[in-house]
Amino acid sequence: MKITKAMLDIGSLEADAKNTHDNYEYISADKILERVGKVFGENDIAVIPSANDVRISEHAYMSGGQQKTMFAATVKMSMYIIDGEHKLEAPWIGCGVDYRVPDKAVYKAITSGHKYFLTKLLMIGVGNEDGDHQPGSSVGRGTEKNKDEDKEEEIQRPYPPEMVKERIGEKSLHYSQKGETASNELRGAVVGWMNNIWKTDDKDGNEERRRLIKSIFGVDSSKKLTDAHVLALRDWMQPIEDNFPSPLAIAEAKKILRQKEN
Repeated sequence: MKITKAMLDIGSLEADAKNTHDNYEYISADKILERVGKVFGENDIAVIPSANDVRISEHAYMSGGQQKTMFAATVKMSMYIIDGEHKLEAPWIGCGVDYRVPDKAVYKAITSGHKYFLTKLLMIGVGNEDGDHQPGSSVGRGTEKNKDEDKEEEIQRPYPPEMVKERIGEKSLHYSQKGETASNELRGAVVGWMNNIWKTDDKDGNEERRRLIKSIFGVDSSKKLTDAHVLALRDWMQPIEDNFPSPLAIAEAKKILRQKEN
């Protein structure tokens, strides 16, 4: 297929934006779409995204002593790849959050889904895949906003399930792009920490751990976790004494499974 030539033509992309909240650089959606669009045009390739299912949930949080609402959107998509000779369809998903209106959360979900699909399709691997389109600026979560806009960093933990999964996913992408690895000892420790989340409920935690992993990463076994997944889970759980995750991570994990049950 022509897509293989496009992989060669795309080359490597340098990070052009920075997430000041977590202090790392990433490739912006604008840069990826601009570069990929040019290469696809030269190779007579089109990628057409289609939104098949849109789900929006609302989550209350406190900011500045006031209760506010965060909107989280999950969009199930079909990505159609057409090159004049072949047509392929690939299922995909996009997630996005916004702190003012649900429409913008949907827009972010579609934009991020489109972006991440293209990066995986073309194996773009320089920089960190993070951040949504930010008009008029080239920074990530640290982008200055109007005074009336809510900032993510104002939200107090435990975070809503969608935000937890989004942050873990971003961390995973960050470690994947850096090529960092996780030792077998750390893998075993991470599995133990996740099991211990439910020790206070008199459960061994094995089944809950599998459900949690599937909800976050879409895999049904800890053996299928990548090194980047393991490192991201370590950062999230921040284990304390006696190999128990932090109380905030425990609360967030239980929220994720409760949401899945509903």
